[in-house]
Amino acid sequence: MGILNHINSELKAVGFKRVALDISGYGEPGKELVVYKPCKDEENKIMFETELPYEVDIKNTCLELKKLGSTKCSEQMGIAMLEIEGRNVTVFKTGKIVARRVADKEDAEKILIDVLPRIRRKLE
Repeated sequence: MGILNHINSELKAVGFKRVALDISGYGEPGKELVVYKPCKDEENKIMFETELPYEVDIKNTCLELKKLGSTKCSEQMGIAMLEIEGRNVTVFKTGKIVARRVADKEDAEKILIDVLPRIRRKLE
């Protein structure tokens, strides 16, 4: 458990108050980023879809996503929508993420790198 205590300490040292770590699927092959062509919204663009292994706290996720761009959120419907640099990212409370109007797989991965740290896990 030494490494877990170390990770916990490091995250708390940079300001995290609570640390939840899910290592249940560690080392197992996960789902790949699923890319669909073409994007219905715009020519020469694609969309991608992926799913997190947990439910999302939409209220707190929306507060975080506002730091990246324009958002529309509905806790009741369980969705958070973000407009960032001409792209649309929708996060569902189920953990599903859909991005539209991305240029290619690398662009989709860049968006994920920006968005994922802002998603807040639903803690029960």
